[in-house]
Amino acid sequence: MHLEPIRLADAPCLLCYTSSPQEAARRGTILYYHGLSANKEANSNEYDVLTRAGFLVVGVDNAGHGERRLEDFDERLRDDRPDFESNFLNLVRETALETPTIINALFTQNIAVEGRLGIAGWSMGGYVTYRALLEERRFSAAAVIVGSPEWLLPWDDSPHKHPQAFFPTALLSQVGARDDVVPAQAARDFHDVLTPHYTSKPERLKLVTYPNMQHDPNAEEAHAIQTEMVAWFERFLG
Repeated sequence: MHLEPIRLADAPCLLCYTSSPQEAARRGTILYYHGLSANKEANSNEYDVLTRAGFLVVGVDNAGHGERRLEDFDERLRDDRPDFESNFLNLVRETALETPTIINALFTQNIAVEGRLGIAGWSMGGYVTYRALLEERRFSAAAVIVGSPEWLLPWDDSPHKHPQAFFPTALLSQVGARDDVVPAQAARDFHDVLTPHYTSKPERLKLVTYPNMQHDPNAEEAHAIQTEMVAWFERFLG
């Protein structure tokens, strides 16, 4: 797997591919977003399985993370702060809002193909993925891992308030039934709400629940999650 640092719009990114970015883009280009306090280098296992399937993966530093980490990150994102949730969600929102400019940059550099764009994310990256689907309609498929579409603060742009915006994007959500960091119920409820919007193409909506999984999967669960994700993109970016 080749890892090529690149800046797309204002976002520090990694291009991940096995042959060339242009050849991989013909298979499909997938933006991938990491978890809270991590960086674009943190998801090498996911990059590996996706690039081995032939895709071009673009790992992105979330706003305030990685190469653009906030100087006061540890203080601002301390989980016992009363404003933790608003600080967290503001970074989710900022990251999601820049996805259209990243996609534009990919097209400018001829490493994206219309109809073959995907997005995925883990934990905070899952929050970003749900929110980005409100901003960018060019994604054909999305895969969320232990993220939530329902924000804990009553903000109008919480994704769960806009179910009409998701179809026809093929949406896969994977959750852990024992996750006490990002509880699974919000994704379950959201998929129930989404179901009527997908009646013409129900195969484009899928929720997978791992009955014993906490927020961090064990090796067997991680393998199952990766297998589901790759199969999803193979099906809906092909």
